[in-house]
Amino acid sequence: MTAFPAKSSGADDLGLIFDRRLMQLHEEIQQHLVNLEPNLQAEVLDFVLFLEEKQKKQQPDQRITETQALQIHQQLMSRYADAFAKLAQ
Repeated sequence: MTAFPAKSSGADDLGLIFDRRLMQLHEEIQQHLVNLEPNLQAEVLDFVLFLEEKQKKQQPDQRITETQALQIHQQLMSRYADAFAKLAQ
């Protein structure tokens, strides 16, 4: 009996490639950071914190209002009611 490897989707392969590249990038940054003097490492940290703040400002606010949450809840409840009514038939 011959065992065939499970066929993976292209998306899975791309995800693995991306994960590996991301890990390589983290390792490369760490290697360079270790070679810097502590005062320069502190400058790198300041820059990273600056970039995080910049990124936060660029991202849209993901929070929803209480009214929006209640509307979503109401929509879900009506869908559940419809689904249960169909199941009961």
